[in-house]
Amino acid sequence: MHVGVKIPNWGPLAGPDALVATAVAADQSNFDSVWVSDHVAMPRSPLTDYPYAASSTPPLDPTTPFLESFVALAHVAAVTERVQLGTGVLVLPLRQPVLVAKQAASLDVLSRGRLVLGVGAGWLADEFALLGQPFDDRGGRTDEGIDILRRCWAQQDLLVDGRPTPVAMMPSPVRHTRLPVLVGGHSRAALRRAALVGDGWYGSNLSAERFSDLVRALRPFPGGDALRVGARPGVVAAEEAGSTVGAFRDAGADFVVLDAPYAAMDVAAARTWVHRVADALDLDGSAQPLVARPAAAPASDG
Repeated sequence: MHVGVKIPNWGPLAGPDALVATAVAADQSNFDSVWVSDHVAMPRSPLTDYPYAASSTPPLDPTTPFLESFVALAHVAAVTERVQLGTGVLVLPLRQPVLVAKQAASLDVLSRGRLVLGVGAGWLADEFALLGQPFDDRGGRTDEGIDILRRCWAQQDLLVDGRPTPVAMMPSPVRHTRLPVLVGGHSRAALRRAALVGDGWYGSNLSAERFSDLVRALRPFPGGDALRVGARPGVVAAEEAGSTVGAFRDAGADFVVLDAPYAAMDVAAARTWVHRVADALDLDGSAQPLVARPAAAPASDG
């Protein structure tokens, strides 16, 4: 199974030392990918209820350091050689999608084809307001944004003011017209989006049991039966890594992304955690990379 590791682009360790130390450790110890989280701006108050924890309390506040996703991965790309680089997940409707297409293609080229672009619709209404973006239609704009990304990478026409307009955006991603786009989120709309237009589905902060339930809900959608699925569980102690990966493998996961208790660590401890987990899992770097599904005609659910 493909095993990735979250690296600390947010929290007390968010900075060049820990980011490089954990990414290089993951690269050298045969993890298959490294992942960062995404937020742009956090309001001081109020905060929308956090949908990925029973307490509804976000794991961060406006004082929490948070490095921008593409910038963090570009920094990591320069000091690693083989690990894939994942966003888990980028809040796509916060951003102008043509610009995201350019950033993603550039990062993919500079990393020699290692980017996996996880995207989601977002949950924090206040953040959308801070960036001047509407919140209520974020799902539809996420669908549209994914289509725009792929059109830009393939040099296909975009609709501008209702008119087809040719796109010239070079360089394309290393895999030419496509790079992997995973869709995050636990709602029915997010699962449907993943099945219809995604190359995979990525769940966050899940138990193996909850993961299994969501996968069962995803599979009946057109395209869902062949979708690669994976998740980031909650924070995992090094000695729990083997049982955690085994539980998700048994639940049908194709990939899993492990997250350390970075908030309680210094840089040395974070590096050690990565190596200890790799040793516990006996990683050999032979897992298949996460890749885009072959391009196909748009699916329909009837």
